[in-house]
Amino acid sequence: MRESPFGNHGSAHEMSESRSNLGFGVLSRVSFLIAGLLLTGLARASDICLLESSLISALKKAVNGDYADLAAAHPNSVSFDTVPRASAPELYAIRVPATAPAGRLLVIFQGDGIAAERMTADLGPLASRGYTIFVQDYRGLGKSGGTPSFRGAIDDARSWIEEIRANPGNAEMPVIYYGTSFGGVVLLAALKSVRANEIVLLDGVPDRLPMLLLCERKFYPIVSIKAAPEMKELDKRLIVVASSEDRKAGPAAMAGLLTFAQENGGTAVVVRRLHHPYEIDDDVPSRLETLASLIESALTSSGARRRDE
Repeated sequence: MRESPFGNHGSAHEMSESRSNLGFGVLSRVSFLIAGLLLTGLARASDICLLESSLISALKKAVNGDYADLAAAHPNSVSFDTVPRASAPELYAIRVPATAPAGRLLVIFQGDGIAAERMTADLGPLASRGYTIFVQDYRGLGKSGGTPSFRGAIDDARSWIEEIRANPGNAEMPVIYYGTSFGGVVLLAALKSVRANEIVLLDGVPDRLPMLLLCERKFYPIVSIKAAPEMKELDKRLIVVASSEDRKAGPAAMAGLLTFAQENGGTAVVVRRLHHPYEIDDDVPSRLETLASLIESALTSSGARRRDE
């Protein structure tokens, strides 16, 4: 199993115990803050995280590994088309057409450096449920051109959402914005308003970015979602999913987002037996079954609820 660029998000108790064992005290924390301030001068002004280059490097390695794997041992058997991006033509965006008439549009913001084509292979079965699936490689990663950056990924996500909304046909069907892990961070930073036909689905998205990356706090998912007033009005159209066996962004790391959904009329779900979304040890068919069920419930029911499955 490859290592997630986000690493392992332990519980608050585990983090406290680890710091105690390492002998971190007040002086060490002050030194850490001073070091962070000194690093500010070394980072690009456009960077969201002071150590963003390490994140980008990990994402590049992961995406390249995905495409090498798809080309060799696991070719993609799901049919898809390339989609021209009006505002970002250098981006590699693809579409899996629905094979059933249900009329659902699923826009994926994938995480952990997963290649767009692997997401179509993993989520392709949803096409038989009537989902048209859109996904793209982030700027500068995989088959997309440009220079990779966290801020660039957010800008591209925002323009993509605008392109989807500009298509009159999309206003006649449910549109689900689906963010997993890193993709959820990008989605929440880009999405400042939500329309009546749109659903926000967050899966394996941590409340906060890893501390060691030294990121701007306003881009933490829990901060982004609270800063957008319309997120509190989503009601049943906000779905937050955590997996009990996820050691990178499990229920403890997602506690804030789960609580936010529950307190604002959305759906907060802790799914048992599943791992980090789409990692090698994850049960993808079970995950897709759960997601499809949650989406359909969101379209037909209301009220806050949180359940363990």
